[in-house]
Amino acid sequence: MHWKKMDEAYRASNIDELLDLCKKVLAQDPQNLHARYYHALGNRKKGNLLESVSAMDQIVRENPQEADFWAERGVTYLHLNNKEKALEDFNMALTLNPDNAYRYSSRAFARAHFKDIDGAIKDYQKALEIDPEDIASLNNLGLLEEQQGRKSAAKTLYEKADNAAGVKYTDPSKLKEIAKEHQEQQEQQAPVETQTDQKLTFSFYLKTARETLFTKKGREEFLSFFRDKLKKKQ
Repeated sequence: MHWKKMDEAYRASNIDELLDLCKKVLAQDPQNLHARYYHALGNRKKGNLLESVSAMDQIVRENPQEADFWAERGVTYLHLNNKEKALEDFNMALTLNPDNAYRYSSRAFARAHFKDIDGAIKDYQKALEIDPEDIASLNNLGLLEEQQGRKSAAKTLYEKADNAAGVKYTDPSKLKEIAKEHQEQQEQQAPVETQTDQKLTFSFYLKTARETLFTKKGREEFLSFFRDKLKKKQ
């Protein structure tokens, strides 16, 4: 089915291939929801943010009960640095899907981006009440606690993130090698911020892949990559 090919291309960050697939489907069926959705996501990846948000506007109007669509439009508004619109969309996604830890962690990420640190901390704490082993929330809350000078609390959160990822007893040199491979892969697709003076823990690897890890799929892809590589290097 076409949507599976689109999903595979999106997961692999083959954006040109994704957009070509979408255009072919839309040429035959202009109202195909999957093609319109992935076309919007593809345009966001390409930096065509206004085109992406315009497409998501229509999708949200037609499917107002779908939390994912509100959240994805919120991500695009985040890229546009539109605080009001981004938070409105994350709030709506949370209203539609209130027991989902990922909804809280998504809004927390947005709040942190817009310097609402207290709000972000509360959202990450709520996400962890729902899912105590949410690696991204553990890591990101640790970063915020560290920024607030609460280093002991941050250390505890980082340790929990490492434990949840199953990397506590792994040779640090192997972790560093895997992180380097992942970062090189990401840099082939888009520039990635690097901070070489940071402690090389799993938590740092999460931090250096912010955009990828902002999405649930991105986090799953990274963990799959990490665990597969780790298994081969044991």
